[in-house]
Amino acid sequence: MNRLVLIIFPLSLFFLFGCNNDPGFSNEPTLTFVDIQPRSPRQFRDTINITVSFTDGDGDLGDDNNEVKNIFVIDNRPWLTEEQAQLFFTVPNLTPNTKNPAIQGTITVQIPPTIIRPGLGLTEEATTFDVFVIDRADNESNRVTTDSITVIQ
Repeated sequence: MNRLVLIIFPLSLFFLFGCNNDPGFSNEPTLTFVDIQPRSPRQFRDTINITVSFTDGDGDLGDDNNEVKNIFVIDNRPWLTEEQAQLFFTVPNLTPNTKNPAIQGTITVQIPPTIIRPGLGLTEEATTFDVFVIDRADNESNRVTTDSITVIQ
């Protein structure tokens, strides 16, 4: 009987303290650029996938309301107007139902097919994108810039 108690007690301590380790993430979300594909999307045809990794110490990233825009992508081509360059998306609620809601993971945003600057006769055009998120406490993450891609005809 004593042997069983000695085994259960250390195991219970492991579950009590081991499952709720605080990873020490900041309450402000933090992004890291992971990937952008394809590297040579065809204008009017190819969706561009941008993947970023994130951490959030208080886990309040995302929203249940699809009307709330909380991830932002900016196309860095200088000829685009501000309205044309900014794309807004919704990250669904990612808050876990745990004692320590710190979260980490990856998000992939799909950018609709784009175009090459019209009127100049270009057959390709390079660009990068900036990405950032805002959590439910209105904390804005750092901005990450993607690698360059070349939009082709």
